[in-house]
Amino acid sequence: MARLIDAATVPHLRIYLLLAIATMARPSAIMQLQTSSIDLASKTINLLPPAQRQNHKRRPTVPIANAIMPMLQKAPQGHLVTYEGRPMDSVRSAFDKSAKAAGIALPVNRYVIRHTIISEAMKRCAEPWQVERFAGHATGNRTTERYVKFSPGYLNAAREAIDNYFIEVKARMQTDLLAFTEVSALQLRCNDNPTLSESGRKVVEPRGVEPLTSTLPV
Repeated sequence: MARLIDAATVPHLRIYLLLAIATMARPSAIMQLQTSSIDLASKTINLLPPAQRQNHKRRPTVPIANAIMPMLQKAPQGHLVTYEGRPMDSVRSAFDKSAKAAGIALPVNRYVIRHTIISEAMKRCAEPWQVERFAGHATGNRTTERYVKFSPGYLNAAREAIDNYFIEVKARMQTDLLAFTEVSALQLRCNDNPTLSESGRKVVEPRGVEPLTSTLPV
C-alpha cells in the first residue's frame, strides 16, 4: 500500500487512494463524493448523494480519519476527485499505471483498497460491528441507523483503526502522505469557494466481490 501511494504522483489518484482508505467506500461512491457531503463541524462524511436512495450496497455516514482532515479542510467546493477542475468517471488508467510503477505483481483493481482496509481495520478494531457499519454492510435496525451517527463516539474504534493503519503506511512511504493533494491554482479558478464551510458542507487479492485470502504486508 505504501508503494502504491508513493507511485500516485498525480493529484486525483492520490486523493482517490486516501479517500478510499479513509472511508472504505466503493469506487463509485468516491468518484461521486462532493464537499457538500462533508461536515467538518461533526467530522463526518455522508457517502450517500442527496438525491440518491439507499439500496443493498449501502452508503453510510462515516467519521473523518485524522490523516485526511488537512486535505479536506483545503478542498475546493465540488467533487473531491477531479482532473483540471472537472469531475471524473474513473481513475482506472492512473491506478493501473501507479500499480505497475509500484512494482505490484499481484493483479489489482480499485476494489483492492476497500477489501484491504476492511481486512486491516478488522485486525485493529476491538468492535468488529463498527467496521461492518463503517463499510456499509447491512446491520441492525435501519431506523435507528439514521440517528446513531449523531453519537459523540460514533464509530470511533473503526476510525482509530483506520488512522493506525495510516500511521503504519506512512512509516513505510518515501513521500509525504498528503503530497500532491494541495489544491492547484487551476482548481481554485474552477470553483467558487476554495474551502469547505464549517456547517457541512498490505493489499488484498480481488476474487470476485469479496477477498478470499489474507492481506499482504504494508
